[in-house]
Amino acid sequence: MDQLMFALMAWISAVTGLPPATDTPDIQFNTVAELQVLHSPDASYRAESSAPQAIALYNLHEAVIHLPDDWQPTDPLDISVLVHELVHHMQVSAGEEYRCRAAMEKVAYDTQIAFLASMGIDLFEAMEINELFYRIVTDCDLMGSY
Repeated sequence: MDQLMFALMAWISAVTGLPPATDTPDIQFNTVAELQVLHSPDASYRAESSAPQAIALYNLHEAVIHLPDDWQPTDPLDISVLVHELVHHMQVSAGEEYRCRAAMEKVAYDTQIAFLASMGIDLFEAMEINELFYRIVTDCDLMGSY
């Protein structure tokens, strides 16, 4: 897995200009329910049907990427999720500062979009998200600050 992550970080660096991290994050595989708890520890928020569902997470304090337990290293969509989370690892490793969390997400989503596009896959169609969701999670004025 380390070889895959180093190769992906080299690609991410070429696309974004972020320096590759000198280390790889730890990977933990979690059930969907565990990912939701990690994403939204407040149970009442998780219970709301409109609460966003986490596909994967990067814990910036522990340098851990949490992936779903059915993640496959041969599935382009699954690899794109790892690309997204590796962008966050590289942002933190480089000490990058952003106006808000949404600005960090914009870099990660745009990189994930480019990765999938290189294989002829549209992120919005393949992952069944719409451009409104993308705009909300990548716009500091819509998402707010940290």
